Order: sequence, then C-alpha cells, then structure tokens
Amino acid sequence: MKILRIVPMFRRDREVEAYIPQLSGFSENEELELLHRIERAIPRKMWAFVENSIPAEYSGVVVRQDGARERLRALREAHKEIIGFNLKVEIGVKELLEYCGAVAVDRLYSQFQQLIALLRVYSGENVRTIALSVNSLDEFHALRDEGFDYFIGDFYTKTVLSDNAPAERLNPVRANQLALLAEVGSWKETETDQDLRKMSAIIERDVALTLNILKLSNTAAFGGRAQINNVYDAIVRVGTANLKRWAISHLTHAATDKKTPEIARVALLRAKFMENLAGQMQRGKWLAFFAGLASVTGVMLGISQEAALDELNAPPQVRDALQYKGEIGALYGIAEAYINGNMDQLNLYLTGSNLADTLYIAYLNAEMWVSDLLRQMGQ
Repeated sequence: MKILRIVPMFRRDREVEAYIPQLSGFSENEELELLHRIERAIPRKMWAFVENSIPAEYSGVVVRQDGARERLRALREAHKEIIGFNLKVEIGVKELLEYCGAVAVDRLYSQFQQLIALLRVYSGENVRTIALSVNSLDEFHALRDEGFDYFIGDFYTKTVLSDNAPAERLNPVRANQLALLAEVGSWKETETDQDLRKMSAIIERDVALTLNILKLSNTAAFGGRAQINNVYDAIVRVGTANLKRWAISHLTHAATDKKTPEIARVALLRAKFMENLAGQMQRGKWLAFFAGLASVTGVMLGISQEAALDELNAPPQVRDALQYKGEIGALYGIAEAYINGNMDQLNLYLTGSNLADTLYIAYLNAEMWVSDLLRQMGQ
C-alpha cells in the first residue's frame, strides 16, 4: 500500500517548525517525483522521512532501523545530516550519534528510556531531539520537561475542558459564522428562494459579514455592472458554490482568531481529504466535507464536540459519521487513521476497498487545496 502523510513538527513553544512528508510503499523514482510535487504544495518542509531514496536537496533523512548501517554509510559519503528513527540500542547509538544532526524517538518505543539515557551520555549539544507519537497535552509537557526540542503527534488537536466548569459560550459573531456554514451545509442539490432568504437573514445579523458579502458581490469577478446594496441580491449574484467557499473561509478566520492556524489547517485538510475520497467512491461529497470540518470544530472553538455539532446544526448523517457509522463514517475513519498514522486501523478500513493506492493522490490534492486557501487568506 502506498502511503503519503504530511505531518507538522512543532518547536518547544508549539509553533510549527516544518511540515514533514512521510513516504512508504513507493519506489525510489516515485519518491523523488512525489517529493518534488510536495515541494510545490508544502514549501515550509525542512526534512523528508523517506523509505528508499536519499535526495540530495533534503537536509535530513530518517535512518530506518532495518537498514541503519547501510544508510549511515551512504549518508556519510554524501556528507548529509542524519536523523535516527526508532533506533535499536544494539545497532550502535554512540557511533550513529557522531554523524547525527537530530534524532527522532518514538514515545511508544519499547526501549525509549534506555535510548534517552544514551542520548544524554553520547549526544553533543548540537544534536536535536524530536519526540514522536505525542498524543496529548500532558505528554507534550512531560516530554518538553525531558528536554526534547521538537514534537510530532496530534496533541495540538486535543481540547481540555474542565468537568466542573461550563463549556465556553460562543460569542454572537462566532455563532453567526457557524450558523452560516450550517445553513449552507444543509442545502440540497439545488437551493430554494427560502434557503437564500434564510442565508440573507443570518448574514444581516453580522455587520462584518454583511459588508464582506456586499464587497465580494460588487467585484469584477462576478461581472455585474449595477451596484448591489442588499444582502439577498448579493448572495444571488455570488452563487451557491462560491457561498460555500466563502462560508468556510469565514469560519476558518473566526477559528484562527485566538487559536493556532494549525488547527484550522487540520480541520480543512480532513474535510477536503474526505470530500476527495467521497468523490472517488461516488458518495455525498458535501456531507463528507461537512463531517471532516465538524470533527475538529470543537477544538478550534474551545468547546466540546457535542456543543459544536449543536451550534453547527449538524445533520444526523454527520453526527453518525463522527461515531464511525455509515458510509461517511467509514470515510472519516479512513481519513483519521491516515492522517494520524494509525496503519493497523487504516488496513482494517481498507479491507476489500479499491482506495488503497489512490489515497495519496486524494491526500496530496487536499494538501494543495488547503495550502492555496490559507495562502489566499494570508495565513
């Protein structure tokens, strides 16, 4: 099975240092071609985690434990920086660290503590340490206290709500933006005049949304000569496809006001990835997109997922999907396992499916879409 994942690597301050492509199941030539495509989609990348090739233009390569000695020799000859991955203690950590610029250690690795002890003894001040599989904020804080420099995992997508305190109430502006997306998401294949008037009423409750849609509708892109001064006429001119994109854009802006933009990126990536998979399977593309976005909206807004679904007025199919029920629920399971790197779970979902070797295409297209959208929004 061909796997491409692109994961963020965080510094100690939880700022993203780089987006890291992880490849598996590709030939050397396929890896090189794919890495060039990734370069165009994700320009912030610094390291490549690759299985077969050692491209000259990349500053670091993970040394896999099943071929560490061979990789060490090849990288030494090429004078490349080395990153060690899941290193077995018996392969010679001391020797390896003489050539390392950084070492990535999986928190779930059975010899984690022994390897940390060896790193403290043998690694120099210039060797950076990367903690993998950091899946909660508590783990992040503990590993940061251990002295790790960088962190990879889905810890940043976890929201912490006190059991003794009520969830944060949404302010009216943010509630309007969620209601806007919920209304667009509930539309069928063709909207009705009643749909457009409900949309108009939601937008008119928010001065910023009103000004924005009027400005958008009067741009040259929509080709209208007559000046539009009311919301209803504006949304008719803009059209439903553009309204969906506009609503998504505003939700993302709202969510990233106080939260890290990385959360918004995860939400949009899940949503577009699921939409792409739904397109391949000829399933409900908008429901898939909506479910992917809703799966992270609670974290984006600092409230529980149930509260976020209520605010979104999520349809029953979306609620079922987030419980892994139905066809959209299966797509959600695939997207979640793929992005989080849970290969065992992914294989269970893909049994009997024809998606296995096309996942990376849907994923890379989603990455490019998200990068373009956030770039346009100035993120």
